[in-house]
Amino acid sequence: MRQNTKTTGQMNTLIRRSASFETFAQENAEFFINMRFSDYLYRLLEERKMIPAELVEKTSIDRSYIYHIMSGKRKPGRGTVLVISFVLHLNLEQVQLLLRLADRPVLYPRCKQDAAIIFCIYKKKSLAETNELLCSLGYPPIGKN
Repeated sequence: MRQNTKTTGQMNTLIRRSASFETFAQENAEFFINMRFSDYLYRLLEERKMIPAELVEKTSIDRSYIYHIMSGKRKPGRGTVLVISFVLHLNLEQVQLLLRLADRPVLYPRCKQDAAIIFCIYKKKSLAETNELLCSLGYPPIGKN
């Protein structure tokens, strides 16, 4: 991600204070997210020196579905995004961005199920450990709902 960036809170404050959206947009153009889900996923794979075939193997997600996601032909469901996120060992900021780019709800810490997932991301738990915690709380495992 960019070194010189603005937080969501800072962007909200600037929007609220701005008299004109056009001026706000022009002054903050570099801070808007301008990429597709598939582009960001490719970038994450490249950073981890992985190829899509390894993602298929590690996620156990259907090969054709992964390739449709990678080509931009399909947008993954929230569970799929979370499975991919755990397999790639993403931090919370990366997970939230991946969810946004997939047009899926971000993790919300006031929702107990999401809070458990966030906890596991912070603690660098595996997908299996996360699913074990979710099941112990009475929630379905990630990718199975």
